[in-house]
Amino acid sequence: MLHNLANRRPAYPLYEVYRFAEPGLYPHEARLVRRYFALFTLLFLLGCAYACLVVAPLTTLVMLWLMAAGGAEPLITVSNLFYNFSLILLATGAAFSLPVLLVIPAWLGLVSYEDLRSRWRYVVMGILVVTAAVTPDPTPTSMLLLSAPLLLDYLVALLLVKEMAQA
Repeated sequence: MLHNLANRRPAYPLYEVYRFAEPGLYPHEARLVRRYFALFTLLFLLGCAYACLVVAPLTTLVMLWLMAAGGAEPLITVSNLFYNFSLILLATGAAFSLPVLLVIPAWLGLVSYEDLRSRWRYVVMGILVVTAAVTPDPTPTSMLLLSAPLLLDYLVALLLVKEMAQA
C-alpha cells in the first residue's frame, strides 16, 4: 500500500497539462500561471506541514483519550492510522491552497472582491462544516485547529483579490 501512494505524483500530471497549454498562452499569462502554481505548491506544502505537526498528532491523541475514557481498548492498525493521517494531510494541504483557488476565478472575472466580501458568513459556515466533516474525532478541538488557518487563508484571498482588482 505504501509503495502505491509513493508512486502517485499529483503534481506531474498538472505539469504535463501546463506544458501542453503553455505554447498557447501569452507571456504574461504564462508568468501568472507559473507564479500561482508556485504559490499553490507552497501553500499546499505549508498545509501538509501544519497537518503533520499540529492537526494529526493532536487528533490522534484526542481519539485515543476518548477511547480510553469510554473504556474501550484502542485497536489501531497501521493501515487505519495511515489512512487517517493521509486524509488529514491531503485535506489540510488542499484547504491551505484556498487563496489561490479564489484568486483564479477572480482573475477570470467570475467573482469580484465585493462578492467574496459580502458572502463571508457563508464561507465561515462552510469552512466550519467541512472541517467538522473532515476531522475524524468528534470533539471541536481539531475542527478549530483546522478552521482557524482556513479563515486566515480566506482573509489572505480577499486581500489578494482586492489587490488584483485595484491593479
